[in-house]
Amino acid sequence: MHRDALNFPQLMISLLRGTIDRDPSDNPSDWPWTVLTGEVWEKHGALIEKWGKQMPSFIAERPPRNPAEKMTSGYKACEYQAWFYILAPGFLYPLLPTPYLENYCKFVYGTDIVHSSSIPHDELAEAHQMLLEAVLEFEVFYYDRKLSRLNFICQCVHAHVHMVPEILHVGWPPGVSQWTMERTIGNLEEEIRQHSRPYANLGVRTLIRSQTITLTSMISDLDPAVSRNPRGSVDIGDGFLVLRAREGQALAVSELHASAILAFANKNGIDLSDEVSIERWAGLRLPNGHRIRTRWKEEQFAEDKMPRRYIQVSFSIFRSS
Repeated sequence: MHRDALNFPQLMISLLRGTIDRDPSDNPSDWPWTVLTGEVWEKHGALIEKWGKQMPSFIAERPPRNPAEKMTSGYKACEYQAWFYILAPGFLYPLLPTPYLENYCKFVYGTDIVHSSSIPHDELAEAHQMLLEAVLEFEVFYYDRKLSRLNFICQCVHAHVHMVPEILHVGWPPGVSQWTMERTIGNLEEEIRQHSRPYANLGVRTLIRSQTITLTSMISDLDPAVSRNPRGSVDIGDGFLVLRAREGQALAVSELHASAILAFANKNGIDLSDEVSIERWAGLRLPNGHRIRTRWKEEQFAEDKMPRRYIQVSFSIFRSS
């Protein structure tokens, strides 16, 4: 948690801003990677806040605030994650020179793989190779074998070398990081019911939780999966659910929309009348559990209510030299 979501992002941002501790003779204006300065930094912070509000909640449960204004005011690890690993690579694309951008993206790519919910062996090997290359390039590009820049090589940089081997040794990073510990502490605190003796009560609840987890791990049938659909949702098959709110009545659509709907129905063997009317719903839940929200309902929210209208896409941003 601290290595990937706090220490390394803070190190990289201090380098990109030219604010890292340095020798007085080493002028940041001479560094080719110092691109987040002055008005560029202010604009970058505003973009992070603007587009962070549009990120789906399954990607960033807490959208990042403007780092130019809030980075020194309790900026959270989850905010650094959304900023540094999701939004920043795209916004740095036109700013960073190609070698530095590619090095940055190797760190992001490798870290993204090792934090995935499932990691195939071939991707794990690819992540290891990518992180090894990134660490070596970091030393060449930033440290440049200069003693005056020795403080640039923090422990969080070298730790990337051991990231994949440690997965094979101790397990999946999100499962052994402080995220899991803090969530468990929070869950156990919620179970305290005897406030006159809270620590004794907490000890008993922890023991019961450990016994339950042990039994369900040994006998999986003791913990059957329970599917709970949201209230008012309708199962339309194949794992899809339409979600409230709903319009309440079916309304006629425009001639152009009706033609498109009828063409789709005829192509798929669906019998519809020539007069097409539809009822709008607020969202759709996909088979993987992700939710898509419709423009109809989201546009009713004020700008500061953080409507989440976008979905995640993947594409290569490496540029040819």
